[in-house]
Amino acid sequence: MGNFPSAINAYSEAIKISPTLPKLYINRASCYIVLNLYDDAVIDCTRALDLLTPPVEANRLSRVRTLAKRGSAFCQLGSFDRALEDYVLASKLSPENESLKRDLDILRARWEMLPYYRSSHPSLYLDEELYHSLFITPVCNYACKFLKFA
Repeated sequence: MGNFPSAINAYSEAIKISPTLPKLYINRASCYIVLNLYDDAVIDCTRALDLLTPPVEANRLSRVRTLAKRGSAFCQLGSFDRALEDYVLASKLSPENESLKRDLDILRARWEMLPYYRSSHPSLYLDEELYHSLFITPVCNYACKFLKFA
């Protein structure tokens, strides 16, 4: 495993020099995700998406990957509604991507099941491992494929 805290420091220094390069934020977000710093990953993904404008074909894949990363971070934070929004946007940008489509279907199914589990299994939220295995882990397959650096 890499030295992700050092990588975060390196990306932070690079951002001070070139604050308008989206790849720096995207790569730092990948490091944050590996270290389970999901709030920071959301912030960096959001900044990268702000910089990936105008939305043109040349930056479409970067936007897809960044939306999937941010969606993954939102999943880990339990913000399924926001995760679903990002996965839907990513899927619209890359409708041919079967892996993304499959993860979006899983997320939608988990989202629809969530009220049922909350009402019929109140102890579910006391068991963090079970909660993650049912709702979080299966959803993030696509985004995790893009943890490699841009």
